[in-house]
Amino acid sequence: MTDCLRKETERVVNIDDQAAEVLDDYIEAPRQNVTDDYGREPLITTSYGRITLNPPKELLRDYPSM
Repeated sequence: MTDCLRKETERVVNIDDQAAEVLDDYIEAPRQNVTDDYGREPLITTSYGRITLNPPKELLRDYPSM
């Protein structure tokens, strides 16, 4: 993604190939495709929208190990 296409709220984050693969798998399968009240499309979601602070621990705990 080039900087000219990046939205103001998006950040460039460097991750390794394994983390990128896990995120790709998440986006393709269990991720809920939602838009929040401000028109944003959060990466980590629930059927209710943007995830809160506690569920990421549960998500990582329940995600199948590689």
